[in-house]
Amino acid sequence: MMKRVLLTAAAMLIGLGASAAMAGDISIATTHFKGGDGSFDRAVSDGFTFGLSNDPPYGFIDPKTNQPDGIDVRALKAMAEKLGIKNLKWEVVQFDALLPGLLAKRWDSVILHENEARRKVVAFGSPLYWYGSALAVQKGNPQDIHSFESLAGKVVGTIRGSLNQQILEARKDIKELKLYTSNDAEFTDLIN
Repeated sequence: MMKRVLLTAAAMLIGLGASAAMAGDISIATTHFKGGDGSFDRAVSDGFTFGLSNDPPYGFIDPKTNQPDGIDVRALKAMAEKLGIKNLKWEVVQFDALLPGLLAKRWDSVILHENEARRKVVAFGSPLYWYGSALAVQKGNPQDIHSFESLAGKVVGTIRGSLNQQILEARKDIKELKLYTSNDAEFTDLIN
């Protein structure tokens, strides 16, 4: 079986300390840990690399600073700071490249929804936060879409590799499922 790796970045950072804490010698005030499997010490000394998709507001490259920003980036930076991990690196890729890059060890962690297929190849930690999917329609809602059920017979789009792709592919009543590499491409197609 493929080696299981930690997927949720928040759980990875917290887990580095937690695994060390279970082994003994922990100081919460200084976030200094001894023991464990050595992964925390490696993260502190060598740094930690996150795979990130360009998906505002969660993660994106700020055009003014040319630096990663967003909800996920800010949360992960705050957690890393608390744990004393100063060298954070970000690899920005298309969403559907996150998991293959993690499996190829191009980065240490990514943030993804948990599903059965992903659980077969990676381990998940606790969620960083919760949110739900939403339907976006053209201005004025010309196709009268008001619910998940009203997608029957319609052309629907979502991000390739997302949990929504899996959910929508299970439906047999959708006219066409278009897959996009970014939210920008998805919404540009919707408004045109």
